[in-house]
Amino acid sequence: MDNITSRKHEQAIRDRLVNARGPPQSKHSLKRNFPAGRGTPAKNQVTSTSSSPPTLITVSDVQVALRTYYEPYLNIKRVSGDTLNLESCYINLAIVEAPYQRQKDKENLNAQTAAFHRMASYDGISRTNMNTPIPLEKLFDKRKLRDGRDDVPKTILIQGRAGIGKTTLCKKLVHLYQSGLWRGRFDAVLWLPLRQLKVFKARGLKELLREKYFQHSELDSKRLANVLADHKSKVLFILDGLDEILTDTQTTSGVALEPFLKHLLRQEHVVITSRPSGVDNSMLSKLDLELETVGFSTQNVKDYISNVLTPEDARAVQDFIKRTPSIQNLANIPVQLDVICYSWDSLSSNEQSIAMTGLYRTMVRKLWCKDAERLPKEAGAHLTSQRIQRLPQYQIDQLVAIESEYLSLLAFKGMEEGKIEFDESTLLNAMEELDELREMVNKEHLPLQLLDILKQTSFLHTADAGLDTGRDDFQQAWNISRPRG
Repeated sequence: MDNITSRKHEQAIRDRLVNARGPPQSKHSLKRNFPAGRGTPAKNQVTSTSSSPPTLITVSDVQVALRTYYEPYLNIKRVSGDTLNLESCYINLAIVEAPYQRQKDKENLNAQTAAFHRMASYDGISRTNMNTPIPLEKLFDKRKLRDGRDDVPKTILIQGRAGIGKTTLCKKLVHLYQSGLWRGRFDAVLWLPLRQLKVFKARGLKELLREKYFQHSELDSKRLANVLADHKSKVLFILDGLDEILTDTQTTSGVALEPFLKHLLRQEHVVITSRPSGVDNSMLSKLDLELETVGFSTQNVKDYISNVLTPEDARAVQDFIKRTPSIQNLANIPVQLDVICYSWDSLSSNEQSIAMTGLYRTMVRKLWCKDAERLPKEAGAHLTSQRIQRLPQYQIDQLVAIESEYLSLLAFKGMEEGKIEFDESTLLNAMEELDELREMVNKEHLPLQLLDILKQTSFLHTADAGLDTGRDDFQQAWNISRPRG
């Protein structure tokens, strides 16, 4: 977190507490307040032993601190770098009716991935799948649970393929809570991208709260964390990306994560997101509800396009999608629809002449123009956006030639082997193979930091355990758009 954000946190909580606590107290002069006649501390009170007004930190103060913490993150960052508010995002969920459905969905995903078929869209699921759609706002309504009881779900698994919007869903849950929904049910909502556990020092809930969410003074952080930990039975934990941590349950310093992860998964109210391939039954023995996030509906696609494009371009994109069956399910995946919209102004002004090959080629080139700005390309320095705007396309191609060459090989291997996820050994083997090919034609060796560079591109979704394209269509794009010879 940068200093500006940290100062905002500090000021917000101090403004909220100053009237209640009087002048700052030494941490050695504070103790829990024991009500008369009882031997246990009041849960959300901290008082001073001095004659100054008592310090009182409540759940409301925790909510203020969390609202300030989440403020910079509750928007959607587009491929272009622009942001959209969460009102412009759409989440569609379907209930997975039984445990065997999860295995069936995983098998279907693997089969579709191997053949590079598109995943079923929301409309397709609502027409042909017996899974039951559920509005996000009704996620915590009373319903029939996995064990047959009619009750409010407390532990919910939401699965979905890469790029479908699982992290956006997490942001939306936080946004809905801050807008007043579920306030009577939860005292607070904690959204935790699980891959961050690998870099945090915390191995307990209070330490995690202080390190991640309450970066105020040491005293205020401890007080806030204590109050929230004392109320954890009314806290909704949103654990984002279970698949990104199960493959490597150690921190960067080698500390085992599994005990703390299991502790988080056993909290009273938990929403877990994961790709289907990352679900571990042994970790999720107490599930009340299984859901699948299924992408944009046809109406969502139209609304999104209208939100990000001019009326004229929006009509052109919608017409193009309508008359191009092969792109219709591609447009149901939020990240892919955004790339189409981002690339549209570089396509032919005559939309009737646009073909899939031209669209793929334009998407790839437009994304490389954006990525080139973030890659060290001039004596280790970064090019400015103004400089890149003036470069002809052939020079952009030259700038990213090595990265393009490697990704082309990786995409070809993915199509050949029927997979879109690559572990570390596959990535290194591809580098070795390409290095040997380049040596045969007297080309320079690949840079040692190539994989780190690739993590900054738009073509790979990165996780600490490896790289995942998350976009099977871009693998086709590499093979369609790359010049031969």
